[in-house]
Amino acid sequence: MAGHGTTLELEGSSVGYPKPMVALTLENDERIGQLVLWETGEAELSVIDVESEQDLLVESRDVQSLFGLQEGLDALVSAVLGQEKRFAIELPDA
Repeated sequence: MAGHGTTLELEGSSVGYPKPMVALTLENDERIGQLVLWETGEAELSVIDVESEQDLLVESRDVQSLFGLQEGLDALVSAVLGQEKRFAIELPDA
């Protein structure tokens, strides 16, 4: 992603937080996007235009599978980069 001038930040909620979550933020000079996923499977996807500060995308999702997570990540990457991109999820061998 660095080749696109895009930074990626991953953060989780504090220990003892009543509703544990993880947030993935993608940011470049034009857009900032974030996918927040709670352990319940609830997710929020948002993307804003940096210059105008306008929301480009705001949606709630229900993520109950890796496929649902893949769709959310793909939507985030596509919206921030402005083109179709896939975010790869690889699982370790069992």
